[in-house]
Amino acid sequence: MPQKRRPFDATWLPFGLMIGFALSIGILLPLTGSVLITAGAGLLLGAALGIVLGLRP
Repeated sequence: MPQKRRPFDATWLPFGLMIGFALSIGILLPLTGSVLITAGAGLLLGAALGIVLGLRP
């Protein structure tokens, strides 16, 4: 019997966090000038990206 695919692959979460944080530093830091706002946005963007990548078939 074939194994079922896991509904969420958590190995993508660290990659999403790194990519989202790097994008936010490159884009938002020059616009806002605040490291805290940029870091928070990067964390949220990275978590969302990691979850989306982890849920794809």
